[in-house]
Amino acid sequence: MHILIAAVLGANLAPSDALNTKGMDVSNGSISLGYVPMDGKAPFGTVVQQWSWGTSYVGAGVTFVRDSGLFYLCNQSTNYVYSFNPTSGAFTQLFATGCSALAWGLHFDDGDGTFWITDIDGSSTAILRQYDGNGVATGKTFNLFTETGHSGWWCSGDYDPSTGETWIPNVGGTNQIDKFDLTQAAGSTYLGQVTNPNNYSLRGFGFLHHLPNDGTANSMIVDNWYDPIFGEATLAGVWIQSINPGQSYAGSDVWEPLGLTVADSIYDFVISNASPDVMYKVALGYSWGDLDTYIQEKDERALYDVNVATLSRGGITLSYSVPKPVDMKVAVFDGAGRVVDKTESNVSGTGHMNLSTGHGVYFVTVSAGVYEEVFKVVVD
Repeated sequence: MHILIAAVLGANLAPSDALNTKGMDVSNGSISLGYVPMDGKAPFGTVVQQWSWGTSYVGAGVTFVRDSGLFYLCNQSTNYVYSFNPTSGAFTQLFATGCSALAWGLHFDDGDGTFWITDIDGSSTAILRQYDGNGVATGKTFNLFTETGHSGWWCSGDYDPSTGETWIPNVGGTNQIDKFDLTQAAGSTYLGQVTNPNNYSLRGFGFLHHLPNDGTANSMIVDNWYDPIFGEATLAGVWIQSINPGQSYAGSDVWEPLGLTVADSIYDFVISNASPDVMYKVALGYSWGDLDTYIQEKDERALYDVNVATLSRGGITLSYSVPKPVDMKVAVFDGAGRVVDKTESNVSGTGHMNLSTGHGVYFVTVSAGVYEEVFKVVVD
């Protein structure tokens, strides 16, 4: 969709008015542009390399283990765990899970060097099983229905070494993200929920840690199978940036190998659940060294609040709240890419402005400091 918008609008605009559509999906009313990629980096969500697994509709949980440098993933048909080498592209069958239902979710606990797999059918079985680093079941299990008090499917989670918490998205039940302390005894692991930024059916989940510095979780990278989406969100569940990849993703984790340098680009590895299943290497748009700037801008951007609405007499009103005085540029484009109204002014605090339009579909671009947003508005 964003390619069409870029082609239509870009052809009719002067350079100063051109609509930045990187990472944009205009299927929703409001589209977050996220952050412009750092110099020389592929834009967020760009597939830079891919490998066919040679299987179909079996891809499930994905997790990365720094010590081995390998990704591990579940085959929900055979209930085996496989490794994937991101350097050679080789898939290798490793161990049988012994799950009675589906080996569906998988994450590695960096705290004690164990794997956790969800053995699940969504109705009668939802067991989280622990395995040692060699794939041998330890006998430690948790009934997720009992631990959380709600139903659903629990997919791939991730462990945050800075807090000792494990976060696992719930699918089809609450559709939120459940938090656990898996060092606790049965019945006392559950720590509550975090907002799912998509509010529906996440399948892949991984923390983006602040590496190679202090290792704290910076944000979460998520994907969705039923409603294709790939995005980055804050730890409070607010979208930072997202795209529609045009296909279903079934599991993912951030590639955080040993020996990172600040110049290295950041990538997520994502498995499809399709025919055939494919492992994708996906760019996140910046390097490890960019994270300090990125975090600062993200924190500042969260302080901006901009909304648009239609006026009863026609036209559009834009309300804003900004953290400091800033030059705000606003432009309104019609479906043919023509500028129908625009304004630029220095704003502070809270306020609003009215924009003139006729009837139809319009796109409103807003740029103020680190904040950039595109809104799709239908004026009756």
